[in-house]
Amino acid sequence: MRYSTMRLRSIYSAAVCVAGIAVFSATPAHAQDPRTPLPSDTARILRGYTDFSRYYTPGMCYATVQSLKVRIQRSWARDTMSSAAELLSPLPPIAVETGKRCAARFTIANTDPLELENLQLLALAIGDDSLARLAVQRRLTLARTLQDSANVLEHSVSALIEAAPARREEAKATLVRLEQLGASVGKAAVRAHISVLRRLAGFFDAPVQKQLAASAIAVSGKLSMSDRDEIPGDIQWAWIQYMQAVMFESPDSAAIAGGRMMQDMSTIRGGTYRDFSAPFREVFAAEIFPRLGQPLANFDTEANYLIPSVPSAELRMGELPRGDVHLVISTDEVDARLHGLIRRMQDKYGKQGLSVVVVSGTKGFTRWNASGVLTPAEEAESLRTLMVDHLKLPVTFVVEDVPFRTIPDGRKVYGRTQWHTRLPAAASLIGRNGNLVMGFLWVGESEIEAYIERALKSPAERSTRIQATAPVPAH
Repeated sequence: MRYSTMRLRSIYSAAVCVAGIAVFSATPAHAQDPRTPLPSDTARILRGYTDFSRYYTPGMCYATVQSLKVRIQRSWARDTMSSAAELLSPLPPIAVETGKRCAARFTIANTDPLELENLQLLALAIGDDSLARLAVQRRLTLARTLQDSANVLEHSVSALIEAAPARREEAKATLVRLEQLGASVGKAAVRAHISVLRRLAGFFDAPVQKQLAASAIAVSGKLSMSDRDEIPGDIQWAWIQYMQAVMFESPDSAAIAGGRMMQDMSTIRGGTYRDFSAPFREVFAAEIFPRLGQPLANFDTEANYLIPSVPSAELRMGELPRGDVHLVISTDEVDARLHGLIRRMQDKYGKQGLSVVVVSGTKGFTRWNASGVLTPAEEAESLRTLMVDHLKLPVTFVVEDVPFRTIPDGRKVYGRTQWHTRLPAAASLIGRNGNLVMGFLWVGESEIEAYIERALKSPAERSTRIQATAPVPAH
């Protein structure tokens, strides 16, 4: 009898264990924590989302909507999405509907004051702009100081411009309202301008960008010295955006604008002027600006290149075929964002005459190859396998065997490739006539696109396109 009882208890315990495992397997990973939104995927988007009783703040609902948006958009994307594509992509209907059901029990009256900002974000996400305005108004009535009111309006500008779709006109009106609070809260106004600039940087529109950046610079110029010293990064960002627009509209005016930028940045203490102006002078003013409109210098002698995908005598002499527009990217590794950019540029502009060229130098190993020290030929083949076979990038791929020297402690110090010495920046655009169009210091995908589109419109005799082939021996 005792044996039977113990056996029954064992069977019961096993059954409970199996049932527990089954229940756990069917329960979302984060279901035990009511503060964490449930994970999801596009195939089971509604499973587990019908009961929102465990979400007790607007912030939780908003986090869920954002999680759904990201997961669905990732399933849409062929590869890593650009910031502009993410901004253009509408909020998936299922995410909107989920947010509406989750937000149904929240009102201005029953929302904790600390959650009103999240309520505004949630309202904008589900398209309830009137509720969003009420949330902002309630936050303003609770503000105790002028700075509190400025912070509310600054956050509102950011929320409006980052919403999908962006409420640009309302953001602009809110920004004007913020500026009207006076110079004493000017830092908030500058930060709000920068929020708009950063969000719209995904759409390179030179006149609009120039106007917005100039406004931010003008507001920053009215601040006290102590206030300016607290936000040097924002002022620097505004000048960068301004310079990008000036370079695209009128390169001849870039030197004048650069002088104004140096003069303005020099008024900021704490090393900001030194840290920012030195690389600007050395890289842009000395390297890029003098080379614009000039051809790249050819190699004096044939370089010892490993070109496993393209048997081209021209490339071995450092020449790019005339007639096409070449986007030349110098890199050691190709991450998700970069291979997404390469694929999008080639897909969009390849048939119009764009050729993407990736150049790299050997260093004796690759991150994804566990074979230890590689010979130059092995490293080139490893890089080719990644880019051509695995990622299937539509690129002309060049690997240079870079010389190195060994220092006394045994470390190898590699020199620069000949391509690196001739290119003014990590990403450079060469026109149909072989002249440098632009070297990109602050790379934005939409900025690159704007230069590519303009370069492709320049008439030139088309050349025979380079096509990827089987590997060829290095010599």
